Amino acid sequence: MVSTEKKEKIKESAVAIFILAKNNWARVNISSQSAELAYYVLLSLFPILIVVGNLVPFLPIDVDATLPYIESMMPPDIFKVLKPILLQFLNSSSSSAISIGLITAIWSSSKGFNSLQTVLNSVYGTKKRKNFIIVRVVSFLIALAMIVILGAIVFLFVFGEQLIRFIQDKLSLPFDLLTDFTQLKWGVTVIVLTVIFTVIYFLVPNNRWNILYSLPGAVFATVGWLVSSQAFSLYVRFGGGNSVGYGTIGIFIVLMLWLYLVSMILLTGAFVNVMVYQYLNGVDFQNEPKREVKMAKVSKKQRRKLNKT
Repeated sequence: MVSTEKKEKIKESAVAIFILAKNNWARVNISSQSAELAYYVLLSLFPILIVVGNLVPFLPIDVDATLPYIESMMPPDIFKVLKPILLQFLNSSSSSAISIGLITAIWSSSKGFNSLQTVLNSVYGTKKRKNFIIVRVVSFLIALAMIVILGAIVFLFVFGEQLIRFIQDKLSLPFDLLTDFTQLKWGVTVIVLTVIFTVIYFLVPNNRWNILYSLPGAVFATVGWLVSSQAFSLYVRFGGGNSVGYGTIGIFIVLMLWLYLVSMILLTGAFVNVMVYQYLNGVDFQNEPKREVKMAKVSKKQRRKLNKT
């Protein structure tokens, strides 16, 4: 049986969490901010595809063997539209296309990270950086780093099996490296995504919190990303037939919905970090709720003393 004291503590904690959630949710607008982020992600998506598509021909990879792995990462209807474009890029290379695509991708992504800074500062309740040049430089560097990291991840899990086959044949390894890679792939994906989200929550907002406060939201965002991706695939397969039936326009609608969902998960993860920080430290970024949160976390006797003061 749970003692009365423990029940009281659980009740007080629940009240404190509810107050924090109510006050923070009232000052942020995750829905519209997620739409803004989704737009900038879509803006940088195709330039990145151009860069990757023009780099692949320089690598020892069978182009025909890579398509099934790309297909497994997206809804079938979207893949049908992108397949001719991918084949064109994978079978030809252009240094000018790489340069133009890379510059465009970094520019659009830096605009997206600039927006992400503004959005996360709003969620975290911190002031944005005043120096416009510093904001743009920070956004550019973060965008460049994220493009490299995400590009490496996509390359690893889309083309990793082909690279492992190439390495295994060249080195004649005595163990089955491909089987080990396949078994560990999703575990590594979870770890890598958690690290990426932790870095985003730690570096992008203009605050000085301990990096450990970025971890709860990063775990939430990782789980949310993977679960929502699988759920969205099922939705497109069984419930989104009308949307994808309108050809290319329908594909873009489905893609934007998924990007919007991912952006919302990212911002909700930041919201979780704020909740954890405020609850553990007994603070709120708004003047009025500070006392409410503090009152909710203390015992009845302490509450009476605070009321007298």
